[in-house]
Parts: sequence; C-alpha cells; structure tokens
Amino acid sequence: MDYHNPNYATSLYHFIPSPLCLGKQIAPNAFQTTPKLHILDLSGNAGCLPEHPEFSSMPELQELYLRRMQISVFPAEIMSLKQLRTLDLSQNSLQHIPQGIKDMTSLTQLDLSDNNISALPPELGLLEPSLQVLKLDGNPLRSIRRTILDRGTKAILKYLKERVAED
Repeated sequence: MDYHNPNYATSLYHFIPSPLCLGKQIAPNAFQTTPKLHILDLSGNAGCLPEHPEFSSMPELQELYLRRMQISVFPAEIMSLKQLRTLDLSQNSLQHIPQGIKDMTSLTQLDLSDNNISALPPELGLLEPSLQVLKLDGNPLRSIRRTILDRGTKAILKYLKERVAED
C-alpha cells in the first residue's frame, strides 16, 4: 500500500500506518481522499504530518491518535472535527490548549499527558458532562491545585467550569 499516494483509498474507515511513514510526509491533500475515515492513528510517526493537515476533510473521524509526533502547537484543524470522541495528543511538546476546544462537544476522551502544559483554558470545563476521561499526568500544571488534579476528570472539569463563570 502506498500511504503517500492521495488516491490510495476513498472508503477507508481505519488507518494505522504500518510500516511507519519512514520519514516521508503524508501528502497535504491525502486526507481529502478518506472522508469516511473513523479512526486515524499516526502515533510515533513524527514528521509524517503536513504542516497544515486538512483534518476537516475527514468529517466522520471519531478517534485521532497523535502520540509521540513532536507536535508543539495544537493543530487548529482538529477543532473542526465535530464527531471526534477520542483525541490523544500525549507525549508531545504542547504548551497551550486553545479556548476553542470548548466546541469539541463530542469528545469523551482527551489525553494530554506528558506535554509541557502549565495552564488549561477554563473553557475546557464546558465539555462536562460529555468529556469522561481527561489525562494530564506529566505536565507542569501550575493553575490547578494538586488536590483537584488528584480527584480526577470530573473535579478538574468542575473547577475549570467555575473559572469560566468568574470571567
């Protein structure tokens, strides 16, 4: 299979590249050819993502795994994925999470562990009650007390939601 060929699959539902991308970048328009894709796992394939991946070309995407991709900026295109339930951005170099994440109301699992995030936008709390799992371990979070973090997802989202009301 040639994953780099944008005409490779128009009815693909699940894509986990194997073998790895081998240092090749996915064609910028490759996602346009997989509009029915439900699961995309590019974990560990640093350098494979184009600079501006067209995630919006995959409106049916429900699970996106981008672990260990050396991502330093939250890909804004992800926020256009209205059916996304699972987003894994763990083990990257993210420092900020955009306020627009509040619009990702289908998210049930968000893994941001092992990044460089020191603060979370209060708007993340607006994803409660849909967001069931929020993983934040391994981040230098300074804006939330450890006692709240230790109580888990519901407590964190409640705390953040209260901060939105104060603004």
